[in-house]
Amino acid sequence: MIKLLTIEEVTEILRVSKPTAYNLIHGEGFPKVKIGRAWRVEEQLLLKWIQAKSVT
Repeated sequence: MIKLLTIEEVTEILRVSKPTAYNLIHGEGFPKVKIGRAWRVEEQLLLKWIQAKSVT
């Protein structure tokens, strides 16, 4: 089952502000989908995006 997150849920997971989350949503390579007027983020793709951005 695919879980789609709201912008508010993304802000909580990433611990960023709402404007920062919207900046990410509008950036290249961020896993997003637009449903009507609302943006959603697939949870598993967000986790993969976080791992890809991790610095080791």
